[in-house]
Amino acid sequence: YQTILDIEFGAQRVTEIIKSLQNFSRLNENDVKSIELSESIKSTLTILGSHARKKNINIEVQFSKSPILIKCFPALINQVFVNILSNSIDAVKENIGDIKIKTRQLNNTCFIEIIDNGVGIKEENLGKIFDPFFTTKEIGEGTGLGLSISYNIIKKHNGNFSVNSIPNKETSFTIELPLNFLKENGE
Repeated sequence: YQTILDIEFGAQRVTEIIKSLQNFSRLNENDVKSIELSESIKSTLTILGSHARKKNINIEVQFSKSPILIKCFPALINQVFVNILSNSIDAVKENIGDIKIKTRQLNNTCFIEIIDNGVGIKEENLGKIFDPFFTTKEIGEGTGLGLSISYNIIKKHNGNFSVNSIPNKETSFTIELPLNFLKENGE
């Protein structure tokens, strides 16, 4: 009986991973599409799940009560979530790491906040983290491109990207995205 339960659990898990990979591959297009924000974040978490589970960290998600639909380049927005969440998972300590993801909408703007209790970013480095090739990671652990690429993607969508950090306590990345960046481009 236990073997059958294990097989069912494994099949469910494989189904979730395949669905997430399909979402990523289907969205890897150059067309602007409308996506539901929480689904994009859920797919990212499924893909990064094993990395988080290996460190036994807690990820808490607080999605907006109503769905948030945004027009965007989905593959690019997914890349932003992968970059930030990967950094957060790397920054927190094993067994005591906490990451919170919050989404909300205000008028025609959505806000995504990713907060972790990791090592943080020193004040003298805060102004450099979006610079290409700047990294605080050890040699061989990072290229210093993830946040720079993410910053440029958010700017391409007429959004804003901010960070606040208290070293060894909390780091918070806040992304502001218009629900339809095309209107702001006049397209």
